[in-house]
Amino acid sequence: MHKIMMLAALLIALLAACTTGGQTEPDVDSAGETADSDGPALELVTPTSGDDYPAPDSDDAYPPAPDLANMPTGYPELTVVAPSGEIDLAELTPAPPALGTPQVMPAPGRPGAVPPQLAVMIETIRLHLSRQSDHAVEAINFVSAEAVTWPNGALGCPAEGLSYIEVQVEGARITLEAEGETYTYHTDGGRNFVLCREGRPVSTGVVPQR
Repeated sequence: MHKIMMLAALLIALLAACTTGGQTEPDVDSAGETADSDGPALELVTPTSGDDYPAPDSDDAYPPAPDLANMPTGYPELTVVAPSGEIDLAELTPAPPALGTPQVMPAPGRPGAVPPQLAVMIETIRLHLSRQSDHAVEAINFVSAEAVTWPNGALGCPAEGLSYIEVQVEGARITLEAEGETYTYHTDGGRNFVLCREGRPVSTGVVPQR
């Protein structure tokens, strides 16, 4: 008897499980409502032409587009005003020199410096004078040098019985001093020089090439 009751209970449980798992989807009627639902289904609305939009002057009208012309653009322009109200540009930027006005440019090197070529000439004639006299080189001092245009190749100190090229020569007159005595040299502006005394040549020389 006990086994029969257990078998009947098992059959009832199987029938209940089959009934629950066999449910189907609810049917939807033509009005869009389900058979077991109390509320209406959602409806899709498709807009038609532009005439269906609300009028601009109605309460349901869309908000107007912003007025772009009245919107601020960029940053405000700043104006700097001098205390006097005006700026004289001539005081800020000096005017360039007028065309044709010569501009004096300073000579290169130290002020009063001797040009390199003349410095070599002076050092050479100091050595030359030291050999022609009893003065040491250290005792011979440079006094002056001046540019001279000699009338011919004699350099202002012609020797008797000699002829010279008759052309002007751009040269210099260099004066040295040693122990109270003065010596004068005439140069041709190049490498040649002559020790001149009372208008006559005492000795000549040439600056060595380097």
